[in-house]
Amino acid sequence: MEELENLDELIEDLAFDHPCDDHLDLLYTTFKNHFASETLTVDGVQLKINKSPYPQDPFRGKMETFVHIITRKNELTGKRKYIQERANRIHWVRPILTYSNLVAIKVFRRQHANSQWQQFFWYEEKDFVVVVREIKPHFLLITAYCVDKENKNQFKRWYQEYKKRA
Repeated sequence: MEELENLDELIEDLAFDHPCDDHLDLLYTTFKNHFASETLTVDGVQLKINKSPYPQDPFRGKMETFVHIITRKNELTGKRKYIQERANRIHWVRPILTYSNLVAIKVFRRQHANSQWQQFFWYEEKDFVVVVREIKPHFLLITAYCVDKENKNQFKRWYQEYKKRA
């Protein structure tokens, strides 16, 4: 539990609009160390990441999953926008998944709009969630993001609905 309680931002002066090259390298190296070079099992299921190279600047060539964690899709343009809060918590993803059996992590399943099942690992105390998709026989790490006031109530409702069904 101590590892979860000690989660802080990775880079103290990380830029809001776009990370400098050194910071981007640190973010990407952290991600690769956590997921590309070492396997992780969650609830007995192996976690996979999308290693396909992202096709667009400014993250061209970086792994898709990495880009999905540090960016957010604009629903109007379809383009992904860098989000400093998400990027600066990239090192939280693995500990949240590793310690998902602790009571501090609220775990629930929901069916995505595309009919695929997703599992949410919500560290409510830190307002952060990790999302994996069930692609049997594996989990696929989809994204992770900060839970804001707007979706916190939604997450509470989803969690309660799941607990009632379980």
